[in-house]
Amino acid sequence: MTIADFAAVTPLLDHHCHGVMLGDVTWSQFASLLTEADQSTSGAELDSPLGLMVRSVCAEVLGLPRHVSAEDYWQRRQDLGSRESARLLLDASGIGRYLVDTGYRGEELTSPAELQEIAHRPVNIITRLEHVAEDIIVDVDVSEFIEKCDTALSEAATTSVGFKSIVAYRYGLDFDPTDPSIREVTQALDRWKAAIGQGGQVRLTDPVLMRFLLWRAIRLGRPIQFHVGYGDSDIRLHRCDPSQMTDFLHLTESSGTAIALLHCYPFIREAGILCQVFPHVYMDTSLGVAHSGISGIRLVAESLELVPFTKLLYASDAFGLPEIYLVGAHVWRAGMARTLELWRADDIVSASDAERYLGDIGWGNAMRMYGLGGSGD
Repeated sequence: MTIADFAAVTPLLDHHCHGVMLGDVTWSQFASLLTEADQSTSGAELDSPLGLMVRSVCAEVLGLPRHVSAEDYWQRRQDLGSRESARLLLDASGIGRYLVDTGYRGEELTSPAELQEIAHRPVNIITRLEHVAEDIIVDVDVSEFIEKCDTALSEAATTSVGFKSIVAYRYGLDFDPTDPSIREVTQALDRWKAAIGQGGQVRLTDPVLMRFLLWRAIRLGRPIQFHVGYGDSDIRLHRCDPSQMTDFLHLTESSGTAIALLHCYPFIREAGILCQVFPHVYMDTSLGVAHSGISGIRLVAESLELVPFTKLLYASDAFGLPEIYLVGAHVWRAGMARTLELWRADDIVSASDAERYLGDIGWGNAMRMYGLGGSGD
């Protein structure tokens, strides 16, 4: 079996993803979910790196010839229906387990139980920290918030395999790394509660409260995911460089809590340095790989430059469209196979080591980091 053959059948644990959209998905919804932009640009999304993969790799899975038009692809998807399309595409991805963030537009997507039913694979939950606070703040007084939040986070730690922070979206990774005082937290809660009372959104953006949530989660010991780099228009990209978290990583190094850096594009090398120098830091290349199309093989190769192979994880960050699950897996496998085959040709890696690295990065590292058991079968 060649390295490419082994890569093609390596089961993947998608440690960072969301549910899929079923029901009557419109053309506009479908097109907009192929980009991180706020709005669709009338089908131009299919003439993109990701769109090309959809019209070739995904088209074949749905029974179409490669390189079909956007119109023909959409018609076939409509004929099959969202549920059957999802079943076929998820099955073809070779993903054997999903860790799902339910905290963003969860009402529009499959629940973890629904995703498990369609995919016929285990699904675990990742709890978004900011969502926990937003669920609590409206119905409690400031004096009750901290206790209620501690209770909710402790309960989440028993039902979820990890936490996620979107401080990069809501503020930036250049946040104060220290654990805030109770006085600071109370003052921030007063400001947030007052803003809500005046008609403001129940949307946590205060960096003091996001730091409070992070340090509470650190003490619970579950892995914490951080969005890094590429994402939608909420981000200010220059503030999403993970090197700006260095002081926080120093302060949490002895905690025993794993930190997972998500996406990392275009800061893959910066993230790689952090993974090398901090024992509790891990990374993936998720969203950038799928959206780069076949050029994503270079992103995968870049992730192999510095990072210890025990610190790399697989993820797609698929949201809404099962196509992104399949494209992410396809490109990651192609990138890993091409890189390892080059190393093999230069006699840098043995065939057995190459297979071991594929298994660890695709599956084993995440199983260990999240404390999961079982195999990839």
